[in-house]
Amino acid sequence: MSLTRSAASGYLPRHQEPPPQGWRTSLRNHLREAVGIDFALVPAVTFQLLSVFVVLSLERRRVLPIGVIVHPSARWTAQQTGESFTST
Repeated sequence: MSLTRSAASGYLPRHQEPPPQGWRTSLRNHLREAVGIDFALVPAVTFQLLSVFVVLSLERRRVLPIGVIVHPSARWTAQQTGESFTST
């Protein structure tokens, strides 16, 4: 005697998984850790372009300490990122 798939599924335990959280719930739950990071190019008085490193805390909508440099490197960017998070 063989069971069909629908008949066999009646004997298997049913696992009720909660529905995944939506974007609104996820943002509300993780807003304290959420930041926005970007570079902005700003012309100086000497017509030289400066790179401004900006970190924005989304929970309080405030700008964390920023850095300004002419030629940003990956090492400098990593250092600024670390300093932004340790100064809060």
